[in-house]
Amino acid sequence: MSPIFLPREAPLLLAALLRCATPMSSPASPQAAPAAHVAGSAGATSPHWPHARTMVSDYRIAYQGDAATRAREYDWAAAHFDRVVLDRGDSVSVPEYRRRNPTMRIYRYALLWTVTLPGEEKRDDPGVSYYADMTRWYAAHPDREMERALLHDARLCPPPAPPTSACRVTVKIWTQRRWVTNPGDAGARAYHAARLAALAADADGLFVDEHGSGDFEVIRAVPTREFSRWEDYQRDIVALLGEVRRASGGERRLLLNTAEWHDAWDRAMIAAAGGTHGEHMIDATSPQTEERWRFLEQIVADGAIVDASPARELPASFTSGNSASPEARRELFLLASYWMLVSAAHPDAVAFNPGPKWDRPYAERWIAGIETDLGAPVSARKIGYEVNAPTGKGRARIWMRELERAVVLVRPADADGTGSFGDETAVQVPFVRDGIYRPLLPDGTVGAPLDRLMLRAGEAAILLEPPATRR
Repeated sequence: MSPIFLPREAPLLLAALLRCATPMSSPASPQAAPAAHVAGSAGATSPHWPHARTMVSDYRIAYQGDAATRAREYDWAAAHFDRVVLDRGDSVSVPEYRRRNPTMRIYRYALLWTVTLPGEEKRDDPGVSYYADMTRWYAAHPDREMERALLHDARLCPPPAPPTSACRVTVKIWTQRRWVTNPGDAGARAYHAARLAALAADADGLFVDEHGSGDFEVIRAVPTREFSRWEDYQRDIVALLGEVRRASGGERRLLLNTAEWHDAWDRAMIAAAGGTHGEHMIDATSPQTEERWRFLEQIVADGAIVDASPARELPASFTSGNSASPEARRELFLLASYWMLVSAAHPDAVAFNPGPKWDRPYAERWIAGIETDLGAPVSARKIGYEVNAPTGKGRARIWMRELERAVVLVRPADADGTGSFGDETAVQVPFVRDGIYRPLLPDGTVGAPLDRLMLRAGEAAILLEPPATRR
């Protein structure tokens, strides 16, 4: 994905959009107070650890045909994750998770701004393939006109011809053709609010996929009968999110999948919805790391919750560095990034997500280092060391954050986007010497004392402080 920067007019746009967003609660929705834990042990209910919050997108469990396998994986996930997103149409997992972990936060899967055309999916459901459900709702509400609930391409039915189904805005996302709904229509807003409130009734909220600013690019250039200005469409999407969230009731939130996108509109949508799943947002190879951190800190300050998951794949140039493998290096970067983002003011707001891969049981993909209690943050993150990049392009910055029992270091990828992550990018950390620190490894074990530390572009370290220096 190409870099995304806030435009010069972003402050004005953001102010206007945030007026449409009405956060309903603080970032940390109340959860049961954690029991006393020994560092590294998990409580039976959420939050499992006093120092960290965890989340998983469970798109695996519904496809396990063997009852014993399902039970085993439910048991493990309920004992390790505080939040879970269920796959579309999952009709069995809510009671299974509730029985095992009553305080776990559960989110059902939904789409909002598009609806698949009839016949594009094997089954209808109110979360994704909801056109049949929509038709029934409008039949029960004859005062509403269903055609107004959809957008129409002005090139196919220019005024004064009436908008009809033949000129609906049609897009293809993934493998399905979709119609685009109209956030400015009162009937459409009422329908979405009713549909999604019913879907969320037994859950703690909804995961709304495909909802980052970049997802909407497929329609941005389409001249519609309903909107002459793109800014008006953006405003109405924000207002729709707020209306759906209020209709859901209580402390429920919508977790938008805004993915890596992070502009002013994303921020306003997240504020209205109450949260985001920043899919692939933590990417050790991205030159956007620092601006993404700033964005995530802003949305937490706005009252939202977030989990930021890692990018799925690594380039061949991403070496093992100080770790046992490139994957272990990526895991350490993810752990360190979590600690860079945890809010001292809102400790429940940010959740650790080990990543969007579902080919193996989550127990096999668990990053056990998150179980180590590093203590509360004692300072904000800051640049601990900065020099000219060894590649000769730009500056190499090492970010640092002090916790009660550790110092966390992150060397983001070089801002010029060279794509180099090997030894040629390494910078020595001057204050790591004489065996003062021992590194925490991603599997939760502790390495030997360090006499020196080199950090490459896209590399991190978690340094445990000796007891004598702990705060």
